Amino acid sequence: MSRYQGEAFGRSGHSIAKKSPFRASLTALFTAAAMLLSSTPAVADIEVGQGLKLKPRSKGRADTELVVQPSQTALSQRLSELQQRFGTMVRDVKLVVIDKDWFQKNAVLNGVPPYQYALPPTQAQTVQQLAAEFIRSRSGLSFPPESFQGMEKEMMRTEGMSLKLPYGATEEALLGGQQSICLLYPHYSDWDRDSYYKNLLGLNPSIHGDIAQAHLRDPQSLEFMKRFVDYHEIGHCYDRWNVTALAQSQNAGEFLTTRHKAEVFAEVFANLMLARDGYTEFSQKQADLRLAIAALSGPVKAAMSDPREVSFYMTSVYLLQEGSRNAGAEIERLGLSRLQAMSIEEVLTLTNEITNRSVFDLQDTASAVGYMMYNAYDFTAWEEARLTNPIIQRRYDIAQRLKADMEGAVHRVLDLGNRSQPVLQPASFNFERVTFSSVGATALQARASELARDLQARMGRNLSRDNLIRVYTARKDELRRTLEGTDVPAKEQATIDLSLMMMALRQAYDLLPLTARPAVNDSQRGMPLSLKPAA
Repeated sequence: MSRYQGEAFGRSGHSIAKKSPFRASLTALFTAAAMLLSSTPAVADIEVGQGLKLKPRSKGRADTELVVQPSQTALSQRLSELQQRFGTMVRDVKLVVIDKDWFQKNAVLNGVPPYQYALPPTQAQTVQQLAAEFIRSRSGLSFPPESFQGMEKEMMRTEGMSLKLPYGATEEALLGGQQSICLLYPHYSDWDRDSYYKNLLGLNPSIHGDIAQAHLRDPQSLEFMKRFVDYHEIGHCYDRWNVTALAQSQNAGEFLTTRHKAEVFAEVFANLMLARDGYTEFSQKQADLRLAIAALSGPVKAAMSDPREVSFYMTSVYLLQEGSRNAGAEIERLGLSRLQAMSIEEVLTLTNEITNRSVFDLQDTASAVGYMMYNAYDFTAWEEARLTNPIIQRRYDIAQRLKADMEGAVHRVLDLGNRSQPVLQPASFNFERVTFSSVGATALQARASELARDLQARMGRNLSRDNLIRVYTARKDELRRTLEGTDVPAKEQATIDLSLMMMALRQAYDLLPLTARPAVNDSQRGMPLSLKPAA
């Protein structure tokens, strides 16, 4: 995945917008945020790099002599096996499996206290030297320690992530991207199995009530899920189709679409590699798990995000179920013997073919899923609008199909007994929200359209999405100030308007070209680095 944790498994830095009166309670949201941001991805993240000049070695700085000892923990042994198997399997990628135990042991031996959040400069330089030594020993490539500046914490504790960087002695080699080194941060966590799954699903009693107490149906072992995470991240390392394009994306739509393709590729690769190991009937379970994670954690993530940010649409990026299902069909068609006889290049080509027929159109899907999650599966405001607006009708249909698919997946993943009510409804999420039932769908749609026209009028001649977002934010601040007043009818109308502003934004937003660069931070796109070998 990327550093997005949650979208089943990747890790993403969520931002929490100001609380409006009808959103989730702050206690519940902050509790959910802690769970989502600390949970280990069952499929992790990807970082990609573009060619930039690295900072030169500081004059007068001499590297200190390090004490370096091997690590012989069970984790280190597992990672050593991964390194031997995958390190040079693909011709144009040198894969380096980062061993957290090795780094923590040798950091302590060289005077760096364990588990520090921020290191002073001298200790950070020590970890950079350790990184250069570790990567040299695994890849045969020597890089200046400064190449790893800013990556000290990643080396010490990051998991479920991959960082792919082009390397070369010249700018031409870097820009050509013919050779890459990929730092694989594998699965580390040693939780018990049920806690691991519950964190992946984002289940929280303060949000989901009794659903959070449900038992799992036929879960995989923790060791199996570790292997899946590792294979997913290796898929990112070997992806020569989408990872570089992700770093070069020019706008939010392009970024989301390419990120989605990259995640589908890694998911398909993991399914095929597991099948080669003999696990040929896993794909449907993984499809269900992805859907259930999106279904149960999506509303929480949407409530903590903002439509200005790429993270608001990340739930749609991680809808990878079609990749797993199509991989499963291909595994059944080929049979185990034929699949095991394929070369790694044949597996990668097959992975790319399956990916291309498994991705969603993110232009519509991201909007449909974003709105559905933000409103916790309440479609009231869409019901009338879809009858006269083809765009809303199309996205309404997408959302309804996905909701039905998610509902079935949740029941296959969790044992919910004889529950007669659907899981995916507003009542299943303990959010404080406006009750629309007494207003009526026609009135809601009319008000949303009025708000959309108001946004467009306030934009003036600058008809850009960036300007629309600025106007939208200012309008929301106005409504929040109204809520602090004493005029009761005005406060009631402002409460409803705040809830409808998201739909109003979508109506105005969809009329404008998607040209602005995405609001993407390092935890979503990755550090823009390249590596030049040491002289």
